Amino acid sequence: DSDDDDDDSDDDDDGVRDGKTRRSKGSSIGSSNESLIRVAVGFRAHSVEMRSSRGNHFVVMSRRAYGKMAAMYTRSTPHTDPGLPKVDVQNVAEAVQKRKAGNDDSGDDDEDGSGDDNNSDDEDDADERNATFADEESALVAAAANVVDGLNDRASNEPTGYVAFHARLFAVLLRYKAIHGYGFQASVGPEVFNALRASVGAEFECFASPLNAFHGRYHSAFPDVDGPFGSCGDFFKNSKSIRRGCYQVNPPFVGSVMDAMYDVMHTALDAADASQSPLTFVVFVPGWTDTPAWGKLQKCEHLRNHFVVAATDHGYCDGAAHQRKNTYRTSVYDTGVFVLQSKRAVETNAGKTVSAEGGKKFEKSLRASMSTARTAAVRAETRQALVEKEREVKKAEKAKRTAEMREKRSEAKAKKRERFEGDKDGSDDDDEADGKKAKRGERKKESRAAKVRRKRREAAGWTKGRNGGGKK
Repeated sequence: DSDDDDDDSDDDDDGVRDGKTRRSKGSSIGSSNESLIRVAVGFRAHSVEMRSSRGNHFVVMSRRAYGKMAAMYTRSTPHTDPGLPKVDVQNVAEAVQKRKAGNDDSGDDDEDGSGDDNNSDDEDDADERNATFADEESALVAAAANVVDGLNDRASNEPTGYVAFHARLFAVLLRYKAIHGYGFQASVGPEVFNALRASVGAEFECFASPLNAFHGRYHSAFPDVDGPFGSCGDFFKNSKSIRRGCYQVNPPFVGSVMDAMYDVMHTALDAADASQSPLTFVVFVPGWTDTPAWGKLQKCEHLRNHFVVAATDHGYCDGAAHQRKNTYRTSVYDTGVFVLQSKRAVETNAGKTVSAEGGKKFEKSLRASMSTARTAAVRAETRQALVEKEREVKKAEKAKRTAEMREKRSEAKAKKRERFEGDKDGSDDDDEADGKKAKRGERKKESRAAKVRRKRREAAGWTKGRNGGGKK
């Protein structure tokens, strides 16, 4: 899917906080037609780190995204791969709870001092900490972490199923990181997908990737690496397979791609009319009214509903959400929503839903679902701004305390210097008097032998004189 700007950043702000990492060195696995590279995997508190044995490449993703990819791989494992072992959700939950209890008793603390980004009010982190492993994805994450934790850095012990999965997963992450196009990989968000599934039965995405796909069936740009995770191939190369059903279409916001997309959809809708098949496309494109694709969509004879959502009223799911704490981002452009349907689809429940109340009911539902992404993005931005403000306040307070301490030290040094110079400039008599007073005030501790001699002299009537002399 696409977003409204080309965000080429690939920062790995992923919620990595705990300094305790469980690592698997990985091992290579061969099949009849390929050899997968070795991948070292490290499970942290909120993220998973992966590093290759070739080129020292490094990628990061959240534990939640890891679980999603594991579930997708389980459903679409290539026949050349051994596949991941089956997971017993209940047993995994019990094992994880026991391990957590043991860690709590041992008193292990967070070793990483970067607590500014690890906010207790972060919803994603809270969900991760409070996970009950009631779903397949969470159980797969916990099972993989348990396996890697038990390897004790012995790569030869890693099950071949995990070796193959980690190599496949690493290839996907590195591919999408290499194209520097996370802005092209954003999606409309789970709320919109749920609304489309409930209203018109849309369960297929024409432009997606394993990292942002909501449904298990989708077209993507790189079938060579996306295939093991459920990709049905390239949208343009597999357009002839689109004959009936309902499809969600959110292409990369590139003029030539959107033109080609329209041509494919128009051809498919004409074929559906000829075969009297119900076919629906729900299209999301930027509000670029001067582009050829916009004009074609507006004038299309298959258009059943159309409206524009202002940029200030909606957002998108970030293309790099798999490695960022903030899942959503606000939209930069207005978004146009077009519903194209064949004649047979108009007569179905999906067609009646789209046209109900002059199309206003469907529009209202979709606008509400699209606004949730912006609400979440604004909430995250506000939270981040508060964190930054609190950080600046603490920094200013620390700088103020440091300045005060330096000023006090300078004043103390100045006073000491003044006393020293005053004593130096005083008269010699004063110095000698002070010295005599100090000498009189001091009384040297008398030794035992000296005490005996003094008493003997006193008994004989001798008194101590100057320079050790005495008189009777």
